[in-house]
Amino acid sequence: MILLQRQGPHTAGPARARGRRRLLMALLGFGAGLVACGQEPAEPLAPLAGGNLVVTVSPIDGGRIASLRFYGRELLTQADARTEGNWGSTLWVSPQAAWDWPPPKAFDAQPFSYEQSANQLRLQGQVDAQTGIKLHKQITLLGGDRLQLAYGLENPGKAPVQAAGWEVTRVPQAGLVVFATQAPVWLSHGELAYEQFGDLVWLDARKPVGRGKLNANGRGWLAWVQGRDLWIKRFDDLAEAQQAPGEAELQVFVGNRGYLELEAQGAYQTIAPGARAAFTTEWQLVRLPADVEVGVDSPSLQTLLQSLGLKL
Repeated sequence: MILLQRQGPHTAGPARARGRRRLLMALLGFGAGLVACGQEPAEPLAPLAGGNLVVTVSPIDGGRIASLRFYGRELLTQADARTEGNWGSTLWVSPQAAWDWPPPKAFDAQPFSYEQSANQLRLQGQVDAQTGIKLHKQITLLGGDRLQLAYGLENPGKAPVQAAGWEVTRVPQAGLVVFATQAPVWLSHGELAYEQFGDLVWLDARKPVGRGKLNANGRGWLAWVQGRDLWIKRFDDLAEAQQAPGEAELQVFVGNRGYLELEAQGAYQTIAPGARAAFTTEWQLVRLPADVEVGVDSPSLQTLLQSLGLKL
């Protein structure tokens, strides 16, 4: 069943060009620990490597994940003239209506301080004057080609703020996207062709699918297959009431710059002064067995997803 929907115009506004920023810091602080640095922060840092995964983070660019390699192949969209700053994997706060467009520089562009060990990287951003929020990130290799991303939304101000964590990951406009939903999906703008069989929604980006943003109250996961590689994002399965106003637990964005956005959001909540809200995702990479067929409504692919603990 092919579904094609039309909504209003794209609300994100024009793409912004953003040069990469460099900042000389003599001392980089993080929480109770300090990282001494007599030169520019590494751009990017030494990678975290384990199993078949190599993860590289750029603290200068909003502490975003700049590279994710699986069996040596890059999975994330890289920075170039076409993407205009929309590359890698980053963290925003939701709803977008709180800051419109572009994203606050404190979240997406300004340098993050950091503390690194063999299998973990902790980063801390700057306070955003518009939302009053300061972002924290903890990226940990879990083994088994899995990665945990523990985010914190800190409110250092004197009044409560409301927000949800929002992980935005850009991948090439290719492959097959699949997720399960417990409610009707909806488009916040644009037109997208997708197929739905039962509770599973499939977007086949191996062919033209249009442009737009697909939203769903999912079941705590979102998957993307590129070639023979399967990338699963796991996150909290939210009730409808927990989603940020006008937003959704999971979102898939297709634009005109050659990338897809695989997005997950945490619970929308009130953050008291001095408190911090948590939002955690887990990434798992899997090389597909030879007998798994990659295609819309593939029974063998569904069986594999179930074997990995995903609720279909």
